[in-house]
Formats: sequence, structure tokens, C-alpha cells
Amino acid sequence: TSLRVYYFGLAGLSPARVNSFVSILSSGLVQPADSLDVWFELKPNQRTLFRGAPFRTNMQGLADDEYTHEKPANTYRVAVIESSWTMGSAVAIEDVFHSVLEKDFNQESDSIQYEFINFGVELYGLGEMMGTVNDKALRYNPDMIMFVVTGFTPNIRWVTHESPFVPPPEKKSRWKSYVLLRLAGFLGIRDDESNVVTELRSVGRPNEYGLYSRQMKRAFSQLSAISAAKRIPVAAVWLRLNEQDATNNRLTKIFLGQAEKSNLVGAVVNLEDYLKPGEPVHKILVNRSEKHPNEYGHKMIAAELREKLFPDGPPTISAP
Repeated sequence: TSLRVYYFGLAGLSPARVNSFVSILSSGLVQPADSLDVWFELKPNQRTLFRGAPFRTNMQGLADDEYTHEKPANTYRVAVIESSWTMGSAVAIEDVFHSVLEKDFNQESDSIQYEFINFGVELYGLGEMMGTVNDKALRYNPDMIMFVVTGFTPNIRWVTHESPFVPPPEKKSRWKSYVLLRLAGFLGIRDDESNVVTELRSVGRPNEYGLYSRQMKRAFSQLSAISAAKRIPVAAVWLRLNEQDATNNRLTKIFLGQAEKSNLVGAVVNLEDYLKPGEPVHKILVNRSEKHPNEYGHKMIAAELREKLFPDGPPTISAP
């Protein structure tokens, strides 16, 4: 129990919250998508816990408030595409960076309504993200697309799915011994959750820069074509930890280089920039067990994205 509290904080004292620390694939919260390019999606109308935090989806299966497909008058819409950090793993949706931006912009404007619509789903790779752009996000007539990646996202192999997604059996983490789990991790023994992710998500080898570069080029090329055809600006955003890691620094250069070649706005947010010298990284993470930003981390992401993508303040609506 003491180790549970060490890793999860007070959430470690709640069986319901501990049981919610599972992969999205095993959570019972996903279903096959109509499109093989999207492959899997969140179930609609959910109200539950996920990774210890309140989790909800709307009628369209988005982890967000309700939004109509038809855009209301005097509304500026941003479609936010990504995986777990954008979906809001382990934090309430109100505290995720795009919700913070939406709230701040609306408080500052009397004439324009701002909507940052969350299309993030944990464990999406670039293939599912581009499928989401084409098959879902564009239906909402966005004024901007914010295409977000983390270090893990582009390493999920972009494959052509030939059959519908089959959800694995629902799992609960239960009150496992975290001493044994840590020992298994030290010995390289995979747990059930790791096996499920490995079976359903093919991931490139560490430092497989060629795969990373090819997949980023493919995604950015498609986004550039969409931007030109629809006249929708696209911002490519990388949210990263481990600023001093040489691998991450190389990936940053690839990311920004591919964005520039595709005429996309590229922005990198280094969360560790907000740590004082000597401060532990888990200050900006939900707990010591996983790499997802906490409420403070999301506020910092929102602040830096505002500075880099919206330096002149909330965007205005262009005349037709």
C-alpha cells in the first residue's frame, strides 16, 4: 500500500481509482471505428474514471463537451488531434491544455466564440490521427488544425488495417503488488497490459530515425495538401520531456525540418523548461508511474502554445 501511495499519491488509497490505471485498449472505453483508417475510437456517452481522473465522452464519442457538426456563427474552431496527452489521460478534460486555451480565449472575447474540439485518443499513431483528420475533424469545418505528437506517437507503425478493430477483454489493475510489478519491470518481464499494447500496436525499434522521419513526412505532406485545398492553417506541435536526451534532440530537428518543408507552422514545447534546477520531473506529471502531464503541466503547455501559435492574442475570423 505504501508503494501505491508513493507512485499514485492519494489515488493509491482508492480501489476504484487504482483499477482505472489501465491501457485505453483494455479499459472497455473503446470500440471499432466505422473507418479502417481510424480503426478504433472512444465509445460515446461515457461517465467513469480513467487513470484515476474523471473521464467522459460526448454523443460523438469525443472526450469533450458537446459540439454540433455545423459551426455556429461567429465561432472560431480548432480541431486538436493527438493521442493520450490531448485526450487527457489521468487529468480531467477541463484541465487539458486545449480546454485551458478555449476557456482563456472565451473570457477575453465578447464577439467571437472559441471551440477547441478534442479528437485525441490514447495510443493513436500517425495513421489513426490522419484518419481522424479526414473522416472526423473536417466534418466540423475547423478554422485551424492543431496536429500534436509526443515522442512515442510517430514510432507507432503506420499500417493499413485490413480488418475492423477487435477490443481485447476489459482489464482491471486490481490491488496488485507494486513491489512485484517493479521487480518484473526490472527483470524485463512484461505484464498483461504491456502484452496487449504490443499485440495491437506495432512500434518501431528505439532510435529508428528512418521510420520516424518517413512517417512524419507522410503525415505532414497530407496535412499540407489539406491545408492548401481547404485553406485551413495547420500547426504541428510536439510536446516533449527529457530535454537533455540526445535522441529527443535529434527527433526535434527531424520534426521541425519536416514541418518547414511542408509549409506547416512547427512548435515544440519542452515541459522540463518549467522545472527549477534540481526539481524532480514528476512535479509536472500525474504520478511517478507514467509520463502524462498533470494540471500544472497542462497549464504550462497552454501558456507556451499561446506564446508560439497565438502571439497576437485570440485569433480573429476571416471575412468569407
